[in-house]
Amino acid sequence: MRRRGLGVVRAVAAAAAAARLPVPAAGPGGALRAPGGPDHRCTDRRCPGHRCTAEPGELWAEVEALRRRVRELGDRMEIQALIDRYVTLLDTQDEDGFDESWPATVFTDDVRLRFPIGSHRGLEGVAGFHHRAKARFDRTLHTASNYAVRLDGDRARVRLHMIATHVHGDKPAGPFFGIGGPCGGLAVRTERGWRLAEWEYDLTWASGPGPNGTPLVWRGTHYTPS
Repeated sequence: MRRRGLGVVRAVAAAAAAARLPVPAAGPGGALRAPGGPDHRCTDRRCPGHRCTAEPGELWAEVEALRRRVRELGDRMEIQALIDRYVTLLDTQDEDGFDESWPATVFTDDVRLRFPIGSHRGLEGVAGFHHRAKARFDRTLHTASNYAVRLDGDRARVRLHMIATHVHGDKPAGPFFGIGGPCGGLAVRTERGWRLAEWEYDLTWASGPGPNGTPLVWRGTHYTPS
């Protein structure tokens, strides 16, 4: 966490320098300290007498706002990278055979999953849950877009759109089984970084032969095998 804090300090310092603001000092653990008192001198040669015209408190407020913004942008990038990693793993999880370790890079220990194929609780068994679903097909391709991240401290609500194409082993040229709809859930900050604590997938549409070889049927609120 100390290294992360110092990274934020460096980012704030660079932005402050670009904006010609006084750069705050890093205190213990990477914490930021406000600039000096009213005699603080800036480094902008265009400033008469090299004295800041704004009050130190105003400058510090700007730096603090910038620091919060940098942290927010970093969190958003990490959460989007987490989801991208998961979406990629949906297709690559078994490239080198069954792998029980990958869920720990995506989910919390008490994760809750809800998909059209079923539900699951807890990190144990998540790899098998996904592997059994993918093993029904020869190949799959998942794509995600329209990311929406609503941050709230160490938690974030996430929503996106996902489309998945599934290739049957006996029909390599199609028809393929395709599905699409919104995904969403809860991401939380942990000692290992951001992880998904809740995740669900609802189908908006489905086409082609499903896992059992026949199309899914819309039941008014959800799809089921025919």
